Amino acid sequence: MPRGRKASSFRVIAFLLRAVAPYRWQWLGLLLLSLVVVGTAVAEPLILKFLIDDVIAPGLLMLLLPVLLAYLTVQVLSLALAYAYGVLKEGFIQKIVIDVRNALFAQIEYKQLAFFSEREVGDLMRTLTTDIDSVNLLLSAVERVAVNGLRLALVL
Repeated sequence: MPRGRKASSFRVIAFLLRAVAPYRWQWLGLLLLSLVVVGTAVAEPLILKFLIDDVIAPGLLMLLLPVLLAYLTVQVLSLALAYAYGVLKEGFIQKIVIDVRNALFAQIEYKQLAFFSEREVGDLMRTLTTDIDSVNLLLSAVERVAVNGLRLALVL
């Protein structure tokens, strides 16, 4: 990779870290909520294992209803938490994307007229929106890696 491109990548990463910094507590909250979501997802097969091995196989049918109710409760809780997590995560990412978009457009506002005469407005807008979509994809990918890493750690 050429040196200029590497330096440019570091500037972009530094810019993104500055954009995420005001939302670090929300990110931490999302990370903690993801732990709970992953925990409920891991609890489901454990309850099913208990149901099959310790309730149905030995014939302890009096425990069947309480264990099924526990399983259904965990299922509903898991779905509700996953929904809440998805909504909060998208709101978090959209706040960062809006901040990045505002920062980029603020930079464009102060460009000299020659800057705009050398470039077509449509190409400039396409480049900006593509870059902002890339930021959105990057933030989503980082979040998925973190959550899947937590899930793997809990399963192992």
